[in-house]
Amino acid sequence: MVTATRWETARQVLAQAEASMGVRTRLRGATALASPLSILRPVQSPSSAADPAQEVDALPRVDPEEILPVPPALAGLFPEGGVRRGSTVQVSGGMSVLLALAAAAMGEESWCALVDLPDAGLAAAATLGLVLERVVVVPRPGPEAPVVLAAVADGFDVLVLGRGAGLAERDRRSLTSRLRVRGAVLLTTAAWPGADVVLRAVSRTWQGVGRGDGLLRTGVLELAARHRRFPTELTARVQLGSAGLAPAGLGTAPDAARPGAIDEAEPMIASGRPAVATSGVGAMREVRSRVQELESA
Repeated sequence: MVTATRWETARQVLAQAEASMGVRTRLRGATALASPLSILRPVQSPSSAADPAQEVDALPRVDPEEILPVPPALAGLFPEGGVRRGSTVQVSGGMSVLLALAAAAMGEESWCALVDLPDAGLAAAATLGLVLERVVVVPRPGPEAPVVLAAVADGFDVLVLGRGAGLAERDRRSLTSRLRVRGAVLLTTAAWPGADVVLRAVSRTWQGVGRGDGLLRTGVLELAARHRRFPTELTARVQLGSAGLAPAGLGTAPDAARPGAIDEAEPMIASGRPAVATSGVGAMREVRSRVQELESA
């Protein structure tokens, strides 16, 4: 009798561990029956219409201590209310979004490491809320990247990683495992197989440059997010300016057809330098040059 009780307890612990680590998305058989209802996710039939609100309600409850905050402008992209500890978030096409997520996840006490991001502008990052006194920068880890990242993963709560060119597949798996055990968060611009969240900039429109002169002042970004635990793609529209990210209203987006609106990357935030267009052809060359720097980075 005692042996049977221990076996039942062991199966319950195993089921809870697998669910929390994301090893199983759908449990079956004896393990499923032994699992508490709070960790089981209802499966909808293919014929049922996908309702994002209902799917959010169907998500298992998570301890608030396990969720790190996100900027209010991006809250609609995270059904759990923030970034879960131990998770990996892949961000494509939005350096300002990446840094804003890092700033929010740091909170008031955590430390952040920026690795393999040599072109990240720290002054611009500070305007997005990154507390530079608690930020360590390793711009070019080189061939020792796996060793550097292993050390960083053991000592920092928020890790922001660039392309990660020196990482093999086993290095990525090892880093993901380290971060999950520690409850740290990885935010990366690199394509990361198995990422918990894939966040991408669908489009971005900048306003401020006129016909020959002006400043890049504000932009509107269309963002889309896919979650491993939440099948429906979520979208949001945010405004980016000198004060950081803010929700964009329906009438905020500049018209790309009129003077003063350009559809490009993020020279103002990502480069850390003011995007100033002086006049005429030189102005547009300056803007195009900085956009090319971002695309080649």
